[in-house]
Amino acid sequence: MTGFALKLIAIAAMLADHSGVMLGDYLSQDVYEAMRSVGRIAFPIFVFLLTEGCRHTSNMKRYLVRLGLFALISEVPFDFLFANVGSRGGTVFLEFGYQNVFFTLFLGALAVFWYQRMMKENPAAFGNLLNLAALGAIIAAGGLLRSDYGPVGVAAIFFCYAARDKRRQALLLSAVFLLFYLSDSTADGPMYSLKMICGTAVSIVCVLLYNGKRGRPLKWAFYAFYPAHLAALGLIYHYFLSLGPPAA
Repeated sequence: MTGFALKLIAIAAMLADHSGVMLGDYLSQDVYEAMRSVGRIAFPIFVFLLTEGCRHTSNMKRYLVRLGLFALISEVPFDFLFANVGSRGGTVFLEFGYQNVFFTLFLGALAVFWYQRMMKENPAAFGNLLNLAALGAIIAAGGLLRSDYGPVGVAAIFFCYAARDKRRQALLLSAVFLLFYLSDSTADGPMYSLKMICGTAVSIVCVLLYNGKRGRPLKWAFYAFYPAHLAALGLIYHYFLSLGPPAA
């Protein structure tokens, strides 16, 4: 499976997930949870693809700028959808209670960049207290910013990069997200967490099937799809669905 195929799978899973959020008032609980479970395929693939990008990019600083730029671009479409769903006609365009996934990807790439610099300049100094504190601060920033998947997502990116071998990366991602959803089981019940874990398991299989080939280039379209689909779903919800289904 090429990188191009992985990107298409992640995009389709993310679209199903966010469509489920948009249509939540119109779906049965089982269908809603199924669509959210499909969505759990996306993020571990994003993590894996990001680490591949960090490994092969010729200019890490430019890579970081691109991720940061799309984090800023995506925030208004992200809030327009997620902050308005269930608000019955609300028109929130920007709020700071929860940030889009590009912030998590940016912080994860920043942690990788820091690690690359340390290993290049002085590998023996990687484990000293100051450097570990810097890594911890970058990971903690995911929680402070309340970005999607928070510090768990940032840490997953860093350790996935450090693992290097595809099988070890898959094992690490499995462990991280298994613990993530099990620790969250009190919020929506153990069966909901189990469905989320099943979605994540599919993403791990996809990672293991990766053949190391890039496939067709989809760089800018892949990035642009995120804010574009959020804006489209937000507009559909705002103009057609925001009042909720008619009373029975």
